[in-house]
Amino acid sequence: SSCSPCSSCSPCSSCSPCSSCSPCSSCSPCSSCSPCSPCSLCPSPQDIIVGMKFGRFGREEGALLMVGRGGALSIKMLRRTVSFENKDAHAAPSQAASLDIPKKTKVFVDQTVRERDNPYAMHNAFQKDLYRIRLGAAKAFAKSLKTSSAPITTTHSMNISAQVQGMGPLFRLTITVYNSSPTVSIIDHYITFKCDYSLYRLSRPRIELPLLVPSLSYSFESMVECLDETGRTGAIDVLVLRKGSPVPLITALVKMPVSEVMVMS
Repeated sequence: SSCSPCSSCSPCSSCSPCSSCSPCSSCSPCSSCSPCSPCSLCPSPQDIIVGMKFGRFGREEGALLMVGRGGALSIKMLRRTVSFENKDAHAAPSQAASLDIPKKTKVFVDQTVRERDNPYAMHNAFQKDLYRIRLGAAKAFAKSLKTSSAPITTTHSMNISAQVQGMGPLFRLTITVYNSSPTVSIIDHYITFKCDYSLYRLSRPRIELPLLVPSLSYSFESMVECLDETGRTGAIDVLVLRKGSPVPLITALVKMPVSEVMVMS
């Protein structure tokens, strides 16, 4: 009570004196601070809910009755068409129209009877055909690795890919060679091509490969000119060989597109 506010300090409108401070007799509230008038956002003590009951009220099955401290009664009613079922927000919407299921034909009935009478034989036949497909795929993959007719190899750490650019009759063939070995470098290799030379002419029929550093990709280009005027297309085999060996290490097959000039003509 012995202190008085200084001239540079003015009370803010959002603060109130704490319990340990009491205003002195010489202090009066400033003109910018005035007690707020009661509004609808600030409930009065008489509006505090002291009791609730949910159940039947009159003809309504679902009604919530609330009683305030001042004796006021508030009633909230549910709609009669409301549904409390749990719905998944991510679930697909159900189809409004029914599916048009075809009628059961005699062939369908005979097939159903055959499957019901011979389940073990049909399962064994299915497994036999599946094993035959797997065996054929394994043989084809082994043959491609043996003849180096695949763009990847298991005996050498090298991958190759090819890309054709252009609309013709002059195309750009880009070959990318990647050394997948983490430690071993590759040297003394070259790229050559196998195609119908009466159909295509290459600007670089042989490309010498430099030292291939591990885990790096190298790109090489060769221009391809289409010599056929009838629109006939073919394929070009990209071969990677080691110097002194006639057996290719890895092969990539490139299918050439139709020349745009021939299509327009």
